[in-house]
Amino acid sequence: MNIKNTSEHEEREVRRPFLNEMRARNVLRMVDLLTITMFWSLSHQLRLGWFSFSIFLSNRFILVIMALMFSAYVLETADFNIRRKPLYSMFIFWGACALATSLISGVFYISALAWTSGGQDLLGRGVVIPALFGTAIVGGLFRYSIFTRMASQLKVGYWLVIGTEKIITKNKFIDLLKKDISSRGIHIWEISKNIYFKSESDVLEDNKNIDFSLDILSKEWLGIILLDDFSLSGEKLEALMYARLKGTPIYTVPEFYEEFWQKVPVLYLDHRWFAITGGFGLLHEPLHRKAKRLSDIFLSIIILILSLPIIIISSLWIKIFGGFGSFIYTQVRIGQGERKFIIYKLRTMRHDSEKDGAKWAQKNDNRIIPLGGLIRKFRIDELPQLINILRGDMSFIGPRPERPEMIVNLEREIPYFSLRHLVKPGLTGWAQVCFPYGASVDDTRHKLEYDLYYIKHQTIWLDIVIIIRTIRVVIKGFGGR
Repeated sequence: MNIKNTSEHEEREVRRPFLNEMRARNVLRMVDLLTITMFWSLSHQLRLGWFSFSIFLSNRFILVIMALMFSAYVLETADFNIRRKPLYSMFIFWGACALATSLISGVFYISALAWTSGGQDLLGRGVVIPALFGTAIVGGLFRYSIFTRMASQLKVGYWLVIGTEKIITKNKFIDLLKKDISSRGIHIWEISKNIYFKSESDVLEDNKNIDFSLDILSKEWLGIILLDDFSLSGEKLEALMYARLKGTPIYTVPEFYEEFWQKVPVLYLDHRWFAITGGFGLLHEPLHRKAKRLSDIFLSIIILILSLPIIIISSLWIKIFGGFGSFIYTQVRIGQGERKFIIYKLRTMRHDSEKDGAKWAQKNDNRIIPLGGLIRKFRIDELPQLINILRGDMSFIGPRPERPEMIVNLEREIPYFSLRHLVKPGLTGWAQVCFPYGASVDDTRHKLEYDLYYIKHQTIWLDIVIIIRTIRVVIKGFGGR
């Protein structure tokens, strides 16, 4: 497969940050928190002439922290992506501080109660604005220095990919791997047991025809990927063992997918993999199920109360412009254990939208009512599904439920598609925050890979990450159609 033919979705997914960058992001967020705390104290001392640790418990300080963290998250200021330019990282953080200042100013003028304590104005704009300005300067320069250093110390090296000639030349994984790794200043060096390889540089003395030998395994590789299970001699297995013990990471294709792309490659799996791989431990854990159910009920009630005005306004709009009939749209979907249930949505399409049968929504779909695209883009039409969560048909997080008439074809076209029914479908999920709207069988396969990753690795911490990312997805309208 030629890299130029890679789909838009594939180009987006291969550039996703590695999970092991999460710790670096958290460190950067802690630096931001310490910086705003330092400038908050300094601004308070210079402006009002006194300091007390009680100022860190004030409504205003909490509001500033929430506004800054929210703005920084929405603008992705903690994205440790080495392709990001240093100046861009600095400017985007300045933009986050400006957005936080605007949010705080709005609250300042709307609700004086949020800025006072005991009838006395503790901290005014003379403290908030200098504190955020100092944070913007220091945080922006810190990011500039960090990304400049990362660019100067970028380790350029090679990954060794081992497999048969047939797999190396025809494997789609190789093209995705090249696009992802080469964008990080790393190159691919492929080789097989059939004396076949391709190299982008003179990594070895002779780069014409080199056999898969112990000498190759002894080179300094950034990592080794095994494409298939062809047999290796005892000496070569021993060489792989010592390479791993010396610190060279060795992955199979499924392991690489999970570690770097946070999904499970269904086209590379078989029954044996599911039988012996780790994970899937919480599928039948009673305590986990009860805790998840309680959190579903709590979150659904809170969000339903907060979003009720939005639901009412959207319903009135749909009633006016959507023609006759109900503003609530019901559909049969498949849930946990392949059980059918009725799902609720705000109707954003015409009543005759499926006169020719069920089909996925497309870009600029002419079946959508005026401003219905906006309602779908920001997921407002999904809010009635909070009722499904309270009824127990769905969970807050899980794979999106599909229609029965589509599942018949999807289970025939996509390996292990039925495994997504091991858990309750969700209002949001790992696939929803990692992949845009799916409108084809191939897109659905990509989303299944993320769903299976969630089912295998589901924890309370992954649920929290999904909830936080969902906020950004909704605000940006990512993948809505």
